Amino acid sequence: MTGPYAVMYAGDPLNPASFESNFQAVADANWHTIYLKFVHVANADSKPRLPIGGLTFNGDAFFSGGKIHDYNGQPNFADWSNTLLKLKKDGSVKEIYLSVGGGSGTKPNEQVIDFTTIHGIYTAHGNSFKNTELETNFKALRDSFQSIGGTPLIDGIDMDCEDGYTYKDSFIAFCELISELNWKISVAPYMEMEDFWIPVLQALKGKVQRINLQSGALDAANWVAQFQKAGINIDDYVLGDLARFWGNNSWFGECPDDVKAYLQGRSKGITSVVTGGFIYDMDWIVSPDRNHQPPCSVGDGYPTMKQYADAIRAGLAQEVLTSR
Repeated sequence: MTGPYAVMYAGDPLNPASFESNFQAVADANWHTIYLKFVHVANADSKPRLPIGGLTFNGDAFFSGGKIHDYNGQPNFADWSNTLLKLKKDGSVKEIYLSVGGGSGTKPNEQVIDFTTIHGIYTAHGNSFKNTELETNFKALRDSFQSIGGTPLIDGIDMDCEDGYTYKDSFIAFCELISELNWKISVAPYMEMEDFWIPVLQALKGKVQRINLQSGALDAANWVAQFQKAGINIDDYVLGDLARFWGNNSWFGECPDDVKAYLQGRSKGITSVVTGGFIYDMDWIVSPDRNHQPPCSVGDGYPTMKQYADAIRAGLAQEVLTSR
């Protein structure tokens, strides 16, 4: 691969009900890859109530019993096929992934335990996913979003594992299931390098194609060096940063100029394997909290998706392109 690529994580602004109102801004930004976040795996306590191994997307029923669900009536997730096709045909998006997991739920203080739940399903069925609700629903997901006119609608599955770090066996098996369904796999680490990520990536032996290093993995060069030392030779690293957002009575995250500078510094020494940068996430960009002093010195003070995408490309352009 060459780069640099601008990549974005996006949630509800690209769900079937909200897509049309946000499409043009996505197209104008010229994103290379979009990660739709988050797919969650239903457990005994999650809502809406689905069988364990059912799938939700940001708190809405997505798949259960091998069938796709309506999205709050209409439009429904079955309509997502045309939406995703439009992103690629008219929005210049080259790849679309679904991201599983994450570090926070759709409600305050909601804990995400997707990979713990996956482990429970795995062990409850004799260390296997065969004929489980989870396998059935991921097969149905694959079948529901097949290629249209030769254009794949969903290219891969992202593993944003932030729970269940002791469950390496089930994580590996789940990745193998996803690989068998002919999806690409990316992972999004920021901690537990030695105890979790190195052994699982070694075991997966090339089934993971991309590593999205979160902003919490501050020393990106060290992560790359340690992975390479362990024989994990992946040449598609995407470096992440946070968009500006309001929380705990203060602005957090970065303005576009800061993203540019951050990526310039973070990519030093590893430009031969860096293909782009990602911003987390679109939700904060399109729906900023406008009840406070604007956070950035751009336009009206609230950065656009295009400004963030341009900052990624500018921040990595010289370093990444001259190394290839």
